[in-house]
Amino acid sequence: MSGSEPAADEMYCNTCGEVIKKAAAVCPECGVSQSGGSPSGGSGSDIPQSREYELQEVARQSTGTIALAGFIFPPAAYFMANRMGLAAICLFSANFLFLGHLITPFHARGMVKSARQQLESAGSNW
Repeated sequence: MSGSEPAADEMYCNTCGEVIKKAAAVCPECGVSQSGGSPSGGSGSDIPQSREYELQEVARQSTGTIALAGFIFPPAAYFMANRMGLAAICLFSANFLFLGHLITPFHARGMVKSARQQLESAGSNW
């Protein structure tokens, strides 16, 4: 998932939560038809329920804790932010031995803040 904010002519996919054009009949990411009506978000938000749950899991993390984890062992911060792909890349590329200790704390903290902003703009609680 891209995690970006939709523009005026964009929306979230009803199924995967990816940002797509409002005029799209089918999501280019997951291939599901978008003609089914409104998103399935249960709390009255304009984002799909699966995306909302994912954002809530990340938003509940403490920014200080995730930054500290990113400084001590960078793959752990990505794991805490539910970014298993980034955690694996960081671990297997040995990025954490080089600049990972400097970059990851800020990146992981930014992911938490971004998730909180997306939930707040959608009118959902975190």
